Amino acid sequence: MFKQYLYRVSILNRKNSHPLEAISYYSGEDQTDINNLKNYISNTKDIVLWNGIILPDKQSSLYTHLPEYLKFRKNKNNLISNARNILWQNVFINEKRDDAQFSRLFEVSMPYFLTLEQTKEAIIKFATNLVNEGMIADCSIHSRKKDQNNYSLIEKLISKNKIKTEENKNLIDYTGYLMCTLRTYKNGKFCNKNREWNDKKKMELWRYKWVKILTETINNADVPTDQKNIWEKKLNIYSEYKNIKNELLNKKTRKLVP
Repeated sequence: MFKQYLYRVSILNRKNSHPLEAISYYSGEDQTDINNLKNYISNTKDIVLWNGIILPDKQSSLYTHLPEYLKFRKNKNNLISNARNILWQNVFINEKRDDAQFSRLFEVSMPYFLTLEQTKEAIIKFATNLVNEGMIADCSIHSRKKDQNNYSLIEKLISKNKIKTEENKNLIDYTGYLMCTLRTYKNGKFCNKNREWNDKKKMELWRYKWVKILTETINNADVPTDQKNIWEKKLNIYSEYKNIKNELLNKKTRKLVP
């Protein structure tokens, strides 16, 4: 069982993992390396609730530079799964050194009282911010519950307020993963590593954006205030949270003024 974080960013490299091995875990899908004829069997199939590759909008100029295999015309699972395999094989081919970095991984925690759709929307919002800077984001949501039927039952009971807050405290939250490319892509090919993405201020901006998305998602959720308060205590560890909370409060105040 892995440790859960509210927000963590780490770098994946070839020394510790193969891109296909990593994405097999996060996506919950088996992967095959056609170059080395090696299979990577996923052991997370029963806990991955959703996965998807987030791309620029088709109207965006960024979309025209995407490799052809990523220009989805139909949102079918088999097409996305095949594109996922090609994407991370291409990433591996571009990284020649044994210790070469191949992905930036964002790990984020989401409250148990949100629906899967609300969780998915929040992850996609955050991923879209990253994609608009030039990354490709391969995302997934894990339940951390191996008994999927039991987890679905818990969700239903929470939504109907049949499980008390005291019991909710012991329930496990969703975990979202965003495995992002490190190289800029141009004319269908990956170019140089984008060093601007390593800037400390950029890291702080991404964290701010995630905390804001998460705060808005929780505030808009139709759940009792005491459940939201539990998560407010968790969010207080972020220096950005106080400012974000004040921004949202001011927006509500302006709406109330006739």
